[in-house]
Amino acid sequence: MADDLDDDFDSIDSTDAADDNSSSSDDSSNSGIAIDYSLASKDKEREELDRQIAEFLARGGKISQVDTHVCADPPQKPSSSYGSRPI
Repeated sequence: MADDLDDDFDSIDSTDAADDNSSSSDDSSNSGIAIDYSLASKDKEREELDRQIAEFLARGGKISQVDTHVCADPPQKPSSSYGSRPI
């Protein structure tokens, strides 16, 4: 059984290696299987987010920090409709 799992992982690794070696790097053709978690890609995402935040603030947007104890939908007491129907 363990050998079967190893074979499955080997086939997945070989598929990923084939995807990595492809010459096409078009993001629109990305099927979502291979996700890049490298430091360079993280830095690129951070730079993109910083650019978007700067554009938002330049257009007059405001960023406000919400306290940690605040929630959008506070819990409510459960309501019971037992016996509310007329006889």
